[in-house]
Amino acid sequence: MSKKINFQSLIRKQSFFLIAIIVVLSLTVTLINPRFVSAQNITNLFKQISVMGICSIAMAIILITGGFDLSI
Repeated sequence: MSKKINFQSLIRKQSFFLIAIIVVLSLTVTLINPRFVSAQNITNLFKQISVMGICSIAMAIILITGGFDLSI
């Protein structure tokens, strides 16, 4: 059975808008500065994102298990 995609419910989702904004911003920056999509810059972006991702996952695990209160 194939499931039909309901585009109205897709557009209502917050994640759709976040992805759309990221795509539009990426295209805009690429048009302004073509070096944005260079291999070196993409690698640098992933390196920066990975550190924040690891910290976020660690904080989520600590909060879920109830080990510490990380509120500021």
